[in-house]
Amino acid sequence: MKIVWISLLATSVMSAFILILPLTGLPALNIPELLSTLLHGNIVAGWVLHFAIGLIYAFIYVVFFNHTIPAINDTLRGMLFGIPAFMVSQTILLLLVTGGYITGPEKESATLMAFANCAAHLLYGSVLGSYFKNK
Repeated sequence: MKIVWISLLATSVMSAFILILPLTGLPALNIPELLSTLLHGNIVAGWVLHFAIGLIYAFIYVVFFNHTIPAINDTLRGMLFGIPAFMVSQTILLLLVTGGYITGPEKESATLMAFANCAAHLLYGSVLGSYFKNK
């Protein structure tokens, strides 16, 4: 049950980060909205899918990576896990861009979106690593 709560926390922290991005001058990276394009525009389904993916990643981290990634500390271990999570997310984002689901200004700012996406996944991983200590 701890995995569920921590995945909700980590995904919420990541979500808060991506929602404040436009205030910093970076382009908006609304992951649930992007996911909703795959679900016929249903934004609620996009949010549910976003949190479900966060839960799946948390299980993967705890079961397979928490005890196998060599790192100086637990937070860094979680951040290292954030890198492959970012790569999967970035692949999906690239497919959305090339598939024509993302057009206009969002497509033009894809590089900055990738930077923000990487930072968001590193933050997600750091929350996971902070709570799941490698004993």
